[in-house]
Amino acid sequence: MKKYQQEYHTPYQLKFPIEIEKIIETTDPVYTFCEVIDHIDLNKYLTTEERRTGRPRYDEKTLLKVILFAFMENG
Repeated sequence: MKKYQQEYHTPYQLKFPIEIEKIIETTDPVYTFCEVIDHIDLNKYLTTEERRTGRPRYDEKTLLKVILFAFMENG
């Protein structure tokens, strides 16, 4: 007879404020960066392969935006 261990834990996630647009100024470079990237056709650089196993994938365009913006800011 196998004994199963139960883990009692409470996972939590930090939450952003609902109105984050009010915190980020309109002159912040992130708005300009997002506007420029949105006008570039990224489909030829990103894979469209569907996978049915594992956890849901991150949005590829959003992840690329975050990486490129971080590289732009920190070099």
